[in-house]
Amino acid sequence: MEFTIRVDGIKYTAAQNNIDEYIEDVLFNIKHPSESSSNNFQIISDCEDVTKYLLDKIIKNHPEFELFDLSTIQELSLKQLLQKAENIPMIVYGFEKYIDFINDKFYNNATCTVCGKIYKEAQKKFYTVLELGKDSFFAKFKTHLIFIMSEEEYEAFINLADDFASYYPENFDFNRALYSEEYENESLSDYLIYVKRGLTQHKKRKDDKK
Repeated sequence: MEFTIRVDGIKYTAAQNNIDEYIEDVLFNIKHPSESSSNNFQIISDCEDVTKYLLDKIIKNHPEFELFDLSTIQELSLKQLLQKAENIPMIVYGFEKYIDFINDKFYNNATCTVCGKIYKEAQKKFYTVLELGKDSFFAKFKTHLIFIMSEEEYEAFINLADDFASYYPENFDFNRALYSEEYENESLSDYLIYVKRGLTQHKKRKDDKK
């Protein structure tokens, strides 16, 4: 099996065994949680097929986890999520769709600037809720949560909920397993974090002569 995604016309691929190696690290983390505190961490994935595959693997190995799609919430309140998180381990995904929905419905697609960077108003509000609940909710109930985010959403998360993110810094970036078929040794993570933002140039083309 091979996983493929095209981003801005560039094809990135990963073999199943490479994705499985990353999944083994995730499963190890789940199997050996802290007994004295909450165990929350992030998974970064922009490839839908990779995300579906790893979700199936996690649930197969740890059926005690419940999947929770944020995009099914049609309101500002996170009561549904928080009530479940008090009692059961959860894999939470759909951040981007949920934030786009509430930004359109409740914030008139407003944006805001934080430390010189532009974010959706909904992102600021949403991650403020996580930030404020770091001790009063997540630490108090010793939650076991896995957040699955795109690279872009993860950046917003660590910048807008920096205290929460620093308290739960562990993440598994599956975009690092997907490599360009056009540019030598360039992962999807490299492209999204550095090249697309203009921080660096594409690496050498694979067909370039030395």
